[in-house]
Amino acid sequence: MDLALRGLELKTLDPYLAGWRMRAVPVLGHLAVRTITSGVVDRSVQNWIADEHSRSTVKHTIAVRVMEQAVRDGVIKVNPARVSGWQKLYKQAEDELRDPRALALPGGGSWTVRRQTTPAPGGLTDKGTKDKRARKVPIIEEIRPLVAQRILSAGRAPDARLFTGPRGGRVSTV
Repeated sequence: MDLALRGLELKTLDPYLAGWRMRAVPVLGHLAVRTITSGVVDRSVQNWIADEHSRSTVKHTIAVRVMEQAVRDGVIKVNPARVSGWQKLYKQAEDELRDPRALALPGGGSWTVRRQTTPAPGGLTDKGTKDKRARKVPIIEEIRPLVAQRILSAGRAPDARLFTGPRGGRVSTV
């Protein structure tokens, strides 16, 4: 393992080792290096993204420097953990942020949160959720009529807010 970790910056070492222990070892640790395929790694990456791990978490997990060392040692010819295209799965989640009308209630039981308003230098700002993933939020029965009414009154504007502050802008606690 020491050879596989050589050259890592100190600030990268901890995230890499955490990804290794928490994700790579449980999924790949029981397999012999020669039996790990790109398909196994691809499925693992898709599961980590579906579990809403961040880009940096997935990146540090799939780096799998142990596999690079196996290539250098001649144990395997190609590193199957050199996965490309996984970032496209995150792109799909980011694209959802551009369609705020998708916040409408499917069947009335939940809504999908894709953006948030947060404090920033100079005031409040709108942005995607922290990990750029949409979340389904259940709506309790008692407030469903209120939410349905707010959707109707928001009109057809794609960036309309369901709930506004007293002057029609962002809701603020200040």
